[in-house]
Amino acid sequence: MNLPRLSRTLRAAGFTLVEVMIALLIGLIGIVVMMQTFSVSEGFKRTATSGTDAQINGAVALYMIQRELRMAGFAMNNLMVQGCTSVVVYNNKTGVSIDMPLFPFYVNPPLVPAGDANTDTLLIAYGNSTSSVAGMQLLTAQTTNNSIPLASNWDSFQTGDIFVSVTPNGATPSCVLHEATATTNSAGNCGLTPTLGGAYNGSSVDFSTNAYQQHQPTGCVAATPTFNKSSAITDAAGNAQPMVVAGTSGLIYNLGNAAIHVYAIRGGTLTMCDWVAADCTSTANYTPVVDDIVSLRAVYGMNLTPSLSATLGDGQITWNRNDLSTNVYLPSRVMAVTMELTARSALKEKPNAAGNCVTTPNANKPDLSQAWIYDSMAGANIDLSTVSSDWQCYRYKLYQTTVPLRNSLWRP
Repeated sequence: MNLPRLSRTLRAAGFTLVEVMIALLIGLIGIVVMMQTFSVSEGFKRTATSGTDAQINGAVALYMIQRELRMAGFAMNNLMVQGCTSVVVYNNKTGVSIDMPLFPFYVNPPLVPAGDANTDTLLIAYGNSTSSVAGMQLLTAQTTNNSIPLASNWDSFQTGDIFVSVTPNGATPSCVLHEATATTNSAGNCGLTPTLGGAYNGSSVDFSTNAYQQHQPTGCVAATPTFNKSSAITDAAGNAQPMVVAGTSGLIYNLGNAAIHVYAIRGGTLTMCDWVAADCTSTANYTPVVDDIVSLRAVYGMNLTPSLSATLGDGQITWNRNDLSTNVYLPSRVMAVTMELTARSALKEKPNAAGNCVTTPNANKPDLSQAWIYDSMAGANIDLSTVSSDWQCYRYKLYQTTVPLRNSLWRP
Protein backbone atom coordinates (compact mmCIF):
# COMPACT_ATOMS: atom_id res chain seq x y z
CA MET A 1 0.00 0.00 0.00
CA ASN A 2 1.38 3.41 -0.92
CA LEU A 3 1.43 6.14 1.83
CA PRO A 4 0.40 9.66 0.88
CA ARG A 5 3.31 12.00 0.31
CA LEU A 6 3.66 15.05 2.58
CA SER A 7 3.13 18.37 0.97
CA ARG A 8 6.31 20.03 -0.10
CA THR A 9 4.81 23.32 1.06
CA LEU A 10 4.69 22.21 4.77
CA ARG A 11 7.26 24.38 6.69
CA ALA A 12 9.56 22.87 9.40
CA ALA A 13 8.43 23.66 13.02
CA GLY A 14 10.82 25.74 15.42
CA PHE A 15 11.52 29.07 17.24
CA THR A 16 12.39 32.34 15.67
CA LEU A 17 15.51 34.28 16.67
CA VAL A 18 13.40 36.84 18.54
CA GLU A 19 11.72 34.12 20.56
CA VAL A 20 15.09 32.61 21.49
CA MET A 21 16.45 36.00 22.59
CA ILE A 22 13.38 36.67 24.72
CA ALA A 23 13.72 33.26 26.38
CA LEU A 24 17.40 33.93 27.10
CA LEU A 25 16.55 37.31 28.64
CA ILE A 26 13.89 35.77 30.88
CA GLY A 27 16.31 33.03 31.95
CA LEU A 28 19.04 35.58 32.64
CA ILE A 29 16.70 37.62 34.80
CA GLY A 30 15.76 34.48 36.69
CA ILE A 31 19.43 33.61 37.29
CA VAL A 32 20.17 37.14 38.56
CA VAL A 33 17.25 36.95 40.96
CA MET A 34 18.35 33.53 42.18
CA MET A 35 21.97 34.68 42.67
CA GLN A 36 20.86 37.76 44.57
CA THR A 37 18.66 35.61 46.76
CA PHE A 38 21.53 33.17 47.28
CA SER A 39 23.91 36.04 48.13
CA VAL A 40 21.55 37.45 50.75
CA SER A 41 20.92 33.98 52.15
CA GLU A 42 24.65 33.23 52.26
CA GLY A 43 25.23 36.52 54.07
CA PHE A 44 22.66 35.62 56.72
CA LYS A 45 24.15 32.14 56.99
CA ARG A 46 27.68 33.52 57.32
CA THR A 47 26.60 35.95 60.01
CA ALA A 48 24.68 33.30 61.95
CA THR A 49 27.45 30.70 61.64
CA SER A 50 30.22 33.14 62.55
CA GLY A 51 28.28 34.46 65.51
CA THR A 52 27.62 30.94 66.72
CA ASP A 53 31.29 29.98 66.38
CA ALA A 54 32.37 33.01 68.38
CA GLN A 55 29.75 32.32 71.02
CA ILE A 56 30.76 28.66 71.42
CA ASN A 57 34.50 29.35 71.46
CA GLY A 58 34.12 32.18 73.96
CA ALA A 59 31.89 30.13 76.25
CA VAL A 60 34.31 27.18 76.22
CA ALA A 61 37.34 29.38 76.90
CA LEU A 62 35.61 31.28 79.70
CA TYR A 63 34.38 28.06 81.32
CA MET A 64 37.88 26.57 81.19
CA ILE A 65 39.54 29.52 82.91
CA GLN A 66 36.68 30.17 85.33
CA ARG A 67 36.72 26.52 86.46
CA GLU A 68 40.43 26.76 87.27
CA LEU A 69 40.00 30.09 89.03
CA ARG A 70 37.57 28.45 91.43
CA MET A 71 40.35 26.00 92.34
CA ALA A 72 43.06 28.67 92.63
CA GLY A 73 44.92 28.60 95.93
CA PHE A 74 43.76 25.21 97.17
CA ALA A 75 46.36 23.83 99.63
CA MET A 76 48.24 27.16 99.41
CA ASN A 77 46.29 29.27 101.91
CA ASN A 78 48.88 29.50 104.65
CA LEU A 79 51.81 29.32 102.24
CA MET A 80 50.84 32.71 100.85
CA VAL A 81 51.30 34.51 104.18
CA GLN A 82 54.81 33.10 104.73
CA GLY A 83 56.34 35.84 102.58
CA CYS A 84 57.26 33.69 99.56
CA THR A 85 57.24 36.23 96.75
CA SER A 86 58.68 33.45 94.57
CA VAL A 87 59.69 29.80 94.85
CA VAL A 88 63.06 28.46 93.75
CA VAL A 89 62.47 25.77 91.12
CA TYR A 90 65.40 23.70 89.86
CA ASN A 91 64.94 21.65 86.70
CA ASN A 92 67.42 18.77 86.60
CA LYS A 93 66.63 18.15 82.93
CA THR A 94 67.91 21.58 81.94
CA GLY A 95 70.20 22.23 84.92
CA VAL A 96 68.64 25.68 85.32
CA SER A 97 66.96 27.30 88.35
CA ILE A 98 64.26 29.94 88.16
CA ASP A 99 62.49 32.00 90.80
CA MET A 100 58.96 31.01 89.87
CA PRO A 101 55.99 33.11 90.99
CA LEU A 102 53.77 30.62 92.80
CA PHE A 103 50.64 32.54 93.72
CA PRO A 104 47.05 31.32 93.43
CA PHE A 105 46.44 33.92 90.73
CA TYR A 106 48.82 36.30 88.99
CA VAL A 107 48.19 38.73 86.14
CA ASN A 108 51.20 39.07 83.82
CA PRO A 109 53.61 37.08 86.03
CA PRO A 110 57.37 37.59 85.58
CA LEU A 111 59.30 35.13 83.38
CA VAL A 112 56.21 34.48 81.25
CA PRO A 113 56.53 35.85 77.69
CA ALA A 114 53.88 38.40 76.80
CA GLY A 115 50.96 37.37 74.64
CA ASP A 116 49.34 39.36 71.84
CA ALA A 117 49.29 43.14 72.19
CA ASN A 118 46.87 44.51 74.79
CA THR A 119 46.17 41.08 76.30
CA ASP A 120 47.10 39.62 79.70
CA THR A 121 48.80 36.39 80.66
CA LEU A 122 47.22 34.62 83.63
CA LEU A 123 48.87 32.21 86.06
CA ILE A 124 46.57 29.94 88.08
CA ALA A 125 48.02 27.57 90.69
CA TYR A 126 46.51 25.07 93.11
CA GLY A 127 47.21 21.73 94.74
CA ASN A 128 45.14 18.64 95.49
CA SER A 129 46.88 17.14 98.49
CA THR A 130 45.07 15.76 101.53
CA SER A 131 47.78 17.24 103.77
CA SER A 132 47.13 20.02 106.25
CA VAL A 133 47.22 23.43 104.57
CA ALA A 134 48.72 24.96 107.74
CA GLY A 135 52.15 23.54 106.98
CA MET A 136 54.00 20.61 108.54
CA GLN A 137 56.81 21.03 111.06
CA LEU A 138 60.05 19.05 111.03
CA LEU A 139 60.85 16.36 113.55
CA THR A 140 64.43 17.58 113.56
CA ALA A 141 66.51 19.86 111.38
CA GLN A 142 67.18 18.74 107.80
CA THR A 143 70.65 17.19 107.53
CA THR A 144 70.68 15.89 103.95
CA ASN A 145 69.90 17.49 100.61
CA ASN A 146 67.57 14.67 99.64
CA SER A 147 65.35 13.91 102.64
CA ILE A 148 63.32 15.75 105.28
CA PRO A 149 62.10 14.24 108.59
CA LEU A 150 58.60 15.48 109.41
CA ALA A 151 57.03 15.74 112.84
CA SER A 152 53.48 14.94 111.68
CA ASN A 153 51.23 14.23 108.72
CA TRP A 154 54.04 12.42 106.87
CA ASP A 155 51.71 9.66 105.77
CA SER A 156 49.73 12.09 103.60
CA PHE A 157 52.55 12.19 101.03
CA GLN A 158 52.55 10.08 97.90
CA THR A 159 55.43 9.55 95.50
CA GLY A 160 55.32 12.20 92.81
CA ASP A 161 53.82 14.89 95.07
CA ILE A 162 55.09 18.44 94.67
CA PHE A 163 55.88 20.22 97.93
CA VAL A 164 57.44 23.51 99.04
CA SER A 165 59.84 23.90 101.95
CA VAL A 166 59.93 27.26 103.73
CA THR A 167 62.67 28.35 106.13
CA PRO A 168 63.74 31.79 107.39
CA ASN A 169 66.61 33.32 105.45
CA GLY A 170 67.06 36.92 106.54
CA ALA A 171 64.40 39.38 105.42
CA THR A 172 63.07 37.00 102.77
CA PRO A 173 62.36 33.33 103.56
CA SER A 174 63.83 30.56 101.44
CA CYS A 175 61.04 28.83 99.54
CA VAL A 176 62.05 25.79 97.45
CA LEU A 177 60.07 23.34 95.30
CA HIS A 178 60.71 19.59 95.68
CA GLU A 179 59.36 16.35 94.19
CA ALA A 180 58.67 13.43 96.55
CA THR A 181 60.41 10.24 95.38
CA ALA A 182 59.92 8.04 98.49
CA THR A 183 57.44 8.35 101.34
CA THR A 184 56.30 6.47 104.41
CA ASN A 185 52.69 6.31 103.21
CA SER A 186 52.14 2.62 102.50
CA ALA A 187 49.09 3.45 100.40
CA GLY A 188 50.92 5.79 98.09
CA ASN A 189 54.67 5.12 98.13
CA CYS A 190 54.72 2.41 95.43
CA GLY A 191 56.85 0.21 97.71
CA LEU A 192 59.62 2.79 98.17
CA THR A 193 61.18 3.46 101.58
CA PRO A 194 62.84 6.77 102.57
CA THR A 195 66.62 6.60 102.94
CA LEU A 196 66.81 8.16 106.41
CA GLY A 197 67.39 5.37 108.92
CA GLY A 198 66.80 4.91 112.62
CA ALA A 199 64.05 6.96 114.21
CA TYR A 200 63.35 8.84 110.96
CA ASN A 201 62.28 5.89 108.83
CA GLY A 202 58.67 6.33 109.86
CA SER A 203 58.50 10.08 109.29
CA SER A 204 60.69 11.21 106.40
CA VAL A 205 60.05 12.16 102.79
CA ASP A 206 62.75 11.78 100.12
CA PHE A 207 63.31 14.02 97.10
CA SER A 208 66.26 12.38 95.35
CA THR A 209 67.43 12.47 91.73
CA ASN A 210 67.02 8.71 91.25
CA ALA A 211 64.33 7.21 89.05
CA TYR A 212 61.29 6.15 91.10
CA GLN A 213 57.75 4.79 90.88
CA GLN A 214 55.26 7.64 90.77
CA HIS A 215 51.87 7.12 92.38
CA GLN A 216 49.02 7.64 89.92
CA PRO A 217 45.28 6.87 90.16
CA THR A 218 45.84 4.05 87.68
CA GLY A 219 48.79 2.59 89.62
CA CYS A 220 52.54 3.08 89.91
CA VAL A 221 54.34 4.52 86.89
CA ALA A 222 58.10 4.77 86.30
CA ALA A 223 59.24 8.40 86.53
CA THR A 224 62.38 10.52 86.56
CA PRO A 225 62.47 13.45 89.02
CA THR A 226 62.24 16.88 87.43
CA PHE A 227 62.68 19.31 90.31
CA ASN A 228 65.31 17.70 92.56
CA LYS A 229 69.09 18.09 92.77
CA SER A 230 71.76 15.90 94.35
CA SER A 231 73.35 18.90 96.06
CA ALA A 232 71.89 22.07 97.56
CA ILE A 233 69.39 23.71 95.23
CA THR A 234 70.51 27.15 94.05
CA ASP A 235 68.31 30.03 92.97
CA ALA A 236 68.52 31.85 89.63
CA ALA A 237 71.42 33.95 90.94
CA GLY A 238 73.38 30.85 92.00
CA ASN A 239 72.81 31.20 95.75
CA ALA A 240 72.52 27.88 97.60
CA GLN A 241 69.28 27.56 99.53
CA PRO A 242 69.66 26.63 103.22
CA MET A 243 68.35 23.40 104.69
CA VAL A 244 65.04 23.57 106.51
CA VAL A 245 65.23 24.23 110.23
CA ALA A 246 63.16 22.43 112.85
CA GLY A 247 60.42 23.89 115.00
CA THR A 248 57.75 26.40 113.99
CA SER A 249 60.11 28.33 111.69
CA GLY A 250 60.65 25.61 109.11
CA LEU A 251 57.48 24.34 107.42
CA ILE A 252 56.60 22.00 104.55
CA TYR A 253 53.55 22.49 102.31
CA ASN A 254 52.41 19.51 100.29
CA LEU A 255 50.64 20.51 97.05
CA GLY A 256 50.12 16.95 95.85
CA ASN A 257 49.71 16.70 92.08
CA ALA A 258 49.99 20.45 91.75
CA ALA A 259 48.64 22.42 88.79
CA ILE A 260 50.50 25.56 87.71
CA HIS A 261 48.85 26.69 84.50
CA VAL A 262 49.60 29.79 82.43
CA TYR A 263 47.05 31.10 79.91
CA ALA A 264 47.98 33.50 77.12
CA ILE A 265 46.57 34.77 73.82
CA ARG A 266 49.05 33.99 71.06
CA GLY A 267 48.23 34.61 67.41
CA GLY A 268 44.52 35.07 68.14
CA THR A 269 44.32 31.71 69.92
CA LEU A 270 43.98 30.91 73.62
CA THR A 271 47.02 28.84 74.63
CA MET A 272 47.98 27.12 77.87
CA CYS A 273 51.25 25.92 79.40
CA ASP A 274 51.54 23.52 82.34
CA TRP A 275 54.57 24.73 84.34
CA VAL A 276 54.89 21.40 86.15
CA ALA A 277 55.31 19.54 82.86
CA ALA A 278 57.08 22.15 80.71
CA ASP A 279 59.11 25.37 80.78
CA CYS A 280 56.55 28.17 80.51
CA THR A 281 59.27 30.79 79.93
CA SER A 282 59.36 29.53 76.31
CA THR A 283 56.52 30.26 73.89
CA ALA A 284 57.21 26.90 72.19
CA ASN A 285 55.66 25.10 75.18
CA TYR A 286 52.23 26.74 74.91
CA THR A 287 49.52 24.48 73.50
CA PRO A 288 46.51 25.94 71.60
CA VAL A 289 43.28 25.18 73.44
CA VAL A 290 40.59 27.42 71.88
CA ASP A 291 40.74 29.16 68.49
CA ASP A 292 39.71 32.74 67.67
CA ILE A 293 40.12 34.23 71.15
CA VAL A 294 41.52 37.73 70.68
CA SER A 295 41.36 39.40 74.08
CA LEU A 296 41.92 38.35 77.69
CA ARG A 297 42.04 40.87 80.52
CA ALA A 298 41.82 40.55 84.32
CA VAL A 299 41.69 42.75 87.42
CA TYR A 300 42.31 41.80 91.04
CA GLY A 301 39.65 42.22 93.69
CA MET A 302 41.91 43.04 96.66
CA ASN A 303 41.30 43.48 100.35
CA LEU A 304 43.82 46.24 101.14
CA THR A 305 42.32 47.71 104.32
CA PRO A 306 43.04 48.53 107.06
CA SER A 307 46.76 47.98 106.44
CA LEU A 308 49.02 45.70 104.43
CA SER A 309 51.17 45.23 107.51
CA ALA A 310 48.33 43.18 109.01
CA THR A 311 48.02 39.52 108.12
CA LEU A 312 44.28 39.81 107.47
CA GLY A 313 42.13 42.62 106.11
CA ASP A 314 38.64 43.81 106.94
CA GLY A 315 36.91 42.28 103.93
CA GLN A 316 36.43 45.39 101.77
CA ILE A 317 37.23 44.85 98.08
CA THR A 318 38.87 47.31 95.70
CA TRP A 319 39.62 46.60 92.05
CA ASN A 320 43.14 47.20 90.75
CA ARG A 321 46.07 45.69 88.86
CA ASN A 322 48.82 46.08 91.46
CA ASP A 323 52.02 44.08 90.97
CA LEU A 324 51.80 41.27 93.53
CA SER A 325 55.58 41.08 93.91
CA THR A 326 55.82 44.55 95.48
CA ASN A 327 54.48 43.47 98.88
CA VAL A 328 54.55 40.07 100.58
CA TYR A 329 50.95 40.47 101.76
CA LEU A 330 49.43 41.27 98.35
CA PRO A 331 49.12 37.66 97.07
CA SER A 332 47.07 36.66 100.12
CA ARG A 333 44.85 39.75 99.73
CA VAL A 334 43.48 38.77 96.32
CA MET A 335 39.91 37.78 97.12
CA ALA A 336 38.31 37.82 93.67
CA VAL A 337 38.99 38.26 89.97
CA THR A 338 37.08 40.22 87.34
CA MET A 339 37.99 39.19 83.83
CA GLU A 340 36.84 39.69 80.26
CA LEU A 341 37.35 37.47 77.26
CA THR A 342 36.56 38.33 73.64
CA ALA A 343 36.00 35.74 70.91
CA ARG A 344 36.09 36.52 67.20
CA SER A 345 34.07 35.00 64.38
CA ALA A 346 36.00 32.59 62.18
CA LEU A 347 34.68 34.01 58.88
CA LYS A 348 35.06 37.55 57.58
CA GLU A 349 32.02 39.60 56.75
CA LYS A 350 31.84 41.08 53.25
CA PRO A 351 32.71 44.78 52.85
CA ASN A 352 30.08 47.35 51.88
CA ALA A 353 29.58 48.87 48.44
CA ALA A 354 32.49 51.24 49.06
CA GLY A 355 34.79 48.31 49.81
CA ASN A 356 35.05 49.04 53.55
CA CYS A 357 34.40 46.69 56.44
CA VAL A 358 32.04 48.19 59.00
CA THR A 359 30.89 45.04 60.82
CA THR A 360 32.62 46.19 64.06
CA PRO A 361 33.11 49.97 64.04
CA ASN A 362 34.58 50.39 67.54
CA ALA A 363 37.93 48.84 68.46
CA ASN A 364 37.51 49.30 72.21
CA LYS A 365 33.90 48.39 72.81
CA PRO A 366 32.72 45.67 70.44
CA ASP A 367 29.50 45.39 72.41
CA LEU A 368 28.35 48.92 73.22
CA SER A 369 25.43 47.67 75.27
CA GLN A 370 27.97 46.41 77.83
CA ALA A 371 30.16 49.52 77.90
CA TRP A 372 29.96 49.62 81.69
CA ILE A 373 32.21 46.58 81.80
CA TYR A 374 35.14 48.57 80.51
CA ASP A 375 34.67 51.29 83.08
CA SER A 376 35.13 48.69 85.82
CA MET A 377 38.18 47.03 84.28
CA ALA A 378 40.60 49.60 85.73
CA GLY A 379 42.97 50.07 82.81
CA ALA A 380 42.45 46.64 81.25
CA ASN A 381 40.44 47.78 78.24
CA ILE A 382 40.17 45.97 74.93
CA ASP A 383 41.82 47.28 71.76
CA LEU A 384 40.81 45.15 68.78
CA SER A 385 42.74 47.32 66.32
CA THR A 386 45.91 45.45 67.27
CA VAL A 387 44.43 42.04 66.39
CA SER A 388 44.79 42.42 62.62
CA SER A 389 44.54 45.08 59.93
CA ASP A 390 41.09 43.80 58.90
CA TRP A 391 39.68 43.61 62.43
CA GLN A 392 36.53 45.51 61.42
CA CYS A 393 35.51 42.68 59.06
CA TYR A 394 34.75 40.31 61.94
CA ARG A 395 32.07 39.92 64.58
CA TYR A 396 33.03 39.64 68.25
CA LYS A 397 31.44 38.15 71.34
CA LEU A 398 32.33 39.63 74.70
CA TYR A 399 32.26 37.61 77.93
CA GLN A 400 32.78 39.04 81.39
CA THR A 401 32.61 37.47 84.83
CA THR A 402 33.66 37.92 88.44
CA VAL A 403 34.99 34.89 90.30
CA PRO A 404 35.54 34.83 94.09
CA LEU A 405 38.74 33.00 95.04
CA ARG A 406 37.13 31.04 97.84
CA ASN A 407 40.30 29.05 98.60
CA SER A 408 42.13 32.31 99.31
CA LEU A 409 39.33 33.37 101.65
CA TRP A 410 39.80 30.36 103.92
CA ARG A 411 42.44 30.45 106.61
CA PRO A 412 43.65 27.46 108.68
